[in-house]
Formats: sequence, C-alpha cells, structure tokens
Amino acid sequence: SLIILDYNMPGSNAAEMLEELGAKERFGDIPKIVWSTSGLDKFKNRCLELGAKDYINKPSTMKELEKVVNYMIGFCNKNAE
Repeated sequence: SLIILDYNMPGSNAAEMLEELGAKERFGDIPKIVWSTSGLDKFKNRCLELGAKDYINKPSTMKELEKVVNYMIGFCNKNAE
C-alpha cells in the first residue's frame, strides 16, 4: 500500500527506481515516498516529476521520526479507501 524509497540506494537511486516503477502498470496506484539526507531541490523536483507523492528529508530525532512515520501511514490509509 506504500513504497518508500531511500534516494541513495546501492546500485541505483530513487529517481531511477521511480522511472522503473512508472513503466509498470501494477505500481501505478501505489503511493511512492522518497526520503533522503539531501535537501537539494534538483533531487526533490526530479522525484516529484517522476511520480513521488512526497520527498522527505530524513529526520534527526525520534520525535521527528514518529511524525514522519505517522505521515507515511496516512498514505496507506488513503490508498486503502
């Protein structure tokens, strides 16, 4: 019900994965979220252009992480309706 991509993965990055997922119809309705340590607009904009629902900077505290997780869970609930 949700695909979470780290921007910098071994062997590829989130933008490349979004391109691959976009080419496969079965993944079309699944929300995709990218999270990264990089806040560069060029990476964020590219991922959003390729269909990511959001691009999130990785949180640095447990409280921020809890907020991000709850935010992501909200995408699962919307997708289940």
